[in-house]
Formats: sequence, structure tokens, C-alpha cells
Amino acid sequence: MFALLCCVLVIESTISLKLRMTETEEVELMDDEPELEDVCSQVADLLAEAGTASEAHVRVNRLRKASSLILTGDTTLLDNFLEEMIAFKSDRAAEVIKFSLFF
Repeated sequence: MFALLCCVLVIESTISLKLRMTETEEVELMDDEPELEDVCSQVADLLAEAGTASEAHVRVNRLRKASSLILTGDTTLLDNFLEEMIAFKSDRAAEVIKFSLFF
């Protein structure tokens, strides 16, 4: 739920930024907006799947995919999802804890 709220905040900040841009820059930003929203929802889905998965290797796999999207995407994604990624440090599996601390 928090992750989806963060996505909404990212989109709202993008919209307010658009209001200050020229028309040409606005067209470029509009092309990127659905991509940012898609990446944000993908990360939120992967984190939700990691939280509900019963096997440690599945949780680590989902966290790896989410971290890849976060670190290669927009810089606001890191700010939005950092707490959720670090929250896995209290997981019961050592493999998940190691990944969370590595992130």
C-alpha cells in the first residue's frame, strides 16, 4: 500500500514539474510518464510477491528483480522503495537478510 502511495506521489511531482516546462519538454516527459508508472507498479508487485512467498529463494529472486528495476530506473524509485527493501532485513531466512543488507 505504501509503495502504491509513493507511486502516486512520484506521478504527482512529475505532473507539477510538467507545469513549469516548455511545450517541447512536456511532450518528452509525457512519453516517459507511463514507463515510470509501469516500473513503479512492477516494483510494488515484486515486493508484494516477495513478502508473501513461502520459500527464501523465491523471495530473494523477487527482491533481485525489484532492486534491478529500482537501481536502473528513475532516482525517485530508490527514495520511494528503500524502506521496503530494507524491511526484509528482519526476514527469517539468512539468504534474504544477506540480500537486504547488501542492497
